[in-house]
Amino acid sequence: MFGESIASRVKEAAEHAIDGSGRLLVLGTSLATYSAWRLARRAKERGMPIGILNLGGVRGEDAFFQDLSGSQQGESGVRIEMGTDEILPGLVDQLKRTGLAHQQEIASSQTAEELNANSRVFKDMLS
Repeated sequence: MFGESIASRVKEAAEHAIDGSGRLLVLGTSLATYSAWRLARRAKERGMPIGILNLGGVRGEDAFFQDLSGSQQGESGVRIEMGTDEILPGLVDQLKRTGLAHQQEIASSQTAEELNANSRVFKDMLS
C-alpha cells in the first residue's frame, strides 16, 4: 500500500530481476509509488528499452523517452495510452509461445527450494 515499507528481500529480488533483464514492460501503473518508479529509473539508467502501457499519466515519463529518436519504431522504447484489458490476453499468449522453453531451461537448473523461495518473493511483491 502507499507509504508502507517494502521488505528488504522483496526490494532486492525486484532489483535483481531488473538487473537480469534486457528490457522493461510497465503495464497499468502510473509509477506513483517511489519503489515502482525507482525500478523503472534503474532500468533506464542501465540503457534498457522501456515500454509503458497505461491509461493516464505516468510519473516522470518524459525522462524515460526524451532521448529516443523519432525514427525508432519501438525497439528503443514506447509509450502507449491503452487499457491493459486490450493487450494482456494477446501478450499472455505470446509469452506462452515464446517464453516457455526459456522458463523450462531456468526451472531445470534450479532446485525445488530455490523455485519455492522465488515464488514466495514474487507473491509478496504482488500482495
